[in-house]
Amino acid sequence: MTSETAGCETPKRAPAFAMLPVIVPESPVFVRDQVTIGRLLLEHRRPAIGAAKVDAQAGALLSYGVSLRSALREVADYVARIANGATPSDLPIEQPRSFELLMNLRTAKAHGIAVPPTLLARADEVIE
Repeated sequence: MTSETAGCETPKRAPAFAMLPVIVPESPVFVRDQVTIGRLLLEHRRPAIGAAKVDAQAGALLSYGVSLRSALREVADYVARIANGATPSDLPIEQPRSFELLMNLRTAKAHGIAVPPTLLARADEVIE
């Protein structure tokens, strides 16, 4: 995969535009290519924001999304209620209750971005 095939090209506009983050959606395709995407974003000096923990671990500046551990626990609770006799149609549709914020300081440093201490304090995990 090259930067041309990934649709990553360095913008020839104002420098502020070049610092706009790329949003990496939560999708199996992006998880499969996360290492390549992270490398291309760093190579082209584009910060990224992801929806999954793996995005920040692969080089995104930050990720904010549903906690997989919490979501699986909630699914297990739902299954247990059904196994104990609850009628599935009587159970409410539930939204995720727990989200995770991860900050990648290595990426911030590589992009020359100063992360405010208040944001670091709110992060569930900081990658240094």
